[in-house]
Amino acid sequence: MAATTFRSRSITPHAVVLDEPVVGAIVPAWDGLLGVLPNRAPIVAQLGSGELRLDFADKGGAKGGSRAFFVDDGFVQMVEN
Repeated sequence: MAATTFRSRSITPHAVVLDEPVVGAIVPAWDGLLGVLPNRAPIVAQLGSGELRLDFADKGGAKGGSRAFFVDDGFVQMVEN
């Protein structure tokens, strides 16, 4: 059965900022926006400056919604879903 979420971790040199399952992400890569969904092929990309948007699944009676973060430099990696 295909996964409906994947683990998203946002890490700075000082702390883990976020570590939660998400249903999708829009990532500002250095050469444009990168959409990430569950079961995507592995990838490593350099981040640019911009908004990282994470979409969360509905859980129980609560709507999932989205959260946005500003990122500036770094890397994004997708492995093993």
